[in-house]
Amino acid sequence: MLKQIFIKDFALFSEVTLTFEKGLTVLVGETGAGKSILIDALNAALGERSSSDVIRSGLKKAIVEVSFIDVDSEELRSIFLDDNLDWSDDQLIIRREITSSGGSRSFINDTPVQQSVIRSVGALLLDYHGQHETQGLFSPIGQRAILDGFAGVQELLHELSSAWTRLQTANRSHKELLASVSNAADEIERLQFGLKEITEVSPMVGEIESTLLELNRIEGQEVIARHATEAHQLLYSGDTSALSLIHDAKKALLGLAVFNPELNSFVPDLESAEITCNEIALAVSSLQVEVDYTPEYHEKLRLRLAALQRLARKHGSIEQAVETAEKNRQRVLDLSEIDKSLKAAESLVNSSRISALALATELNKIRSKKAVELQQSVCKTVAELGMKSADFSIEISQSELNESGCDSVQFLLSANIGENTKPLNKIASGGELSRVMLALKKAGADTQRRSTLVFDEIDTGVSGRVARQVGELMHKLSASHQILAISHLPQIASLADHVVRVEKFEENGRTEAIAVYVHGSDAEVEIAKLMSGAEVTESTIATARELIKSK
Repeated sequence: MLKQIFIKDFALFSEVTLTFEKGLTVLVGETGAGKSILIDALNAALGERSSSDVIRSGLKKAIVEVSFIDVDSEELRSIFLDDNLDWSDDQLIIRREITSSGGSRSFINDTPVQQSVIRSVGALLLDYHGQHETQGLFSPIGQRAILDGFAGVQELLHELSSAWTRLQTANRSHKELLASVSNAADEIERLQFGLKEITEVSPMVGEIESTLLELNRIEGQEVIARHATEAHQLLYSGDTSALSLIHDAKKALLGLAVFNPELNSFVPDLESAEITCNEIALAVSSLQVEVDYTPEYHEKLRLRLAALQRLARKHGSIEQAVETAEKNRQRVLDLSEIDKSLKAAESLVNSSRISALALATELNKIRSKKAVELQQSVCKTVAELGMKSADFSIEISQSELNESGCDSVQFLLSANIGENTKPLNKIASGGELSRVMLALKKAGADTQRRSTLVFDEIDTGVSGRVARQVGELMHKLSASHQILAISHLPQIASLADHVVRVEKFEENGRTEAIAVYVHGSDAEVEIAKLMSGAEVTESTIATARELIKSK
């Protein structure tokens, strides 16, 4: 049940707090006073679209906070569990902040949540009916949604939606495979040509670098041998080699050391130089002999290098060429087995369609059964509302399978005896539509768990005795559901358990709106205003008093 709403800097309301009770609460006031704005604020808190235009001029933020009590339900608990929200049986507080930058934030029990979560929670807490919803009765989709709400098939619809998604996915995969089949031969030929070009070379990663080194070594053999021989002679084997000269220098130094012992300290350096000359000479000695590589081997290496470089230029690198070969090989394998994949895809499409059709058939059975119950309920209610000869029926015809099943739903009405039933949009007047909608809402309220119903001028098009009957039905419904309604009719307002007056005034150059409860004689005056306008007389007050007493 809706317990309280707090509004700050929203449209005409600078700040207002209203606490609600059980029963029928009617909002009264002049046209434009702000009654619908209050309901708009309530809807904004529960996730409806709202722009920064609702913020009072010159301010940065609007806030709407609503609280509900006695909210325990399995569906709500499931949403709270899925979104890791703290659950409380006692009270649920929803707050929305709308900023001048165009953004907004929503909270449940002070935890930030997405608007989609707020809308899901709000749909389980409150059922709203506005004037545009009556026009929604003309829509086959809207009519089907009303029937589904009465039938309580939301879980089955969710299963069907998932099955439909699986079927659509399977169909797309099947179509893609069919397209591949027609192009498979050409693609295999193209892939095999590219694969052959690479496999004929059979490149290995790093092979270009190793081949270049080998070619450089072959082509430099003569130069290598000449330099190796020269180095060996200068270091070791020549008549005046470095080794012999160092050896003679060492002998001369030892002779001098007899006369100057300090020179002995240089002898180890000359001995080290001798060792170095020997080691280098040994290292280059093997390079003195020129290896006799055949011209055929040399040419083979050059051709190999050219083939590798062509592949590298075409594919970016040898590594990428090797990777392309593997991809082509796997794709050719896949395309070669495409017939098998196509059969599997066809099987999946068939099984997915069978599953979706089974759910749609089950849904059709429930809709057909519940349509009869809804017809009976609406006919009974509209008869109580003055349409005693009305005949309301629901026609369910077969349509193509979609995410909502295989049913097309149409509401039919005959408002007068002797007339055939016809679609609502072709025969129903505004008053008749209002009564049909109220009858549908009553039927839905009897089967659904939402404890709060909000009616924004559902009395459009009715007056006199019929208006009283509408009010009596709303009052009767308020025994089991909290009702919040906007009405301009005294016949309805006089039946309210609680009356809220909404009015606007100017203060400090700005328009302000307030909403306050009125009781006793004040309530009588407000109802009298609905009968005679701003001018209230003792006579109209007496009439208002009689209307209130007769409820």
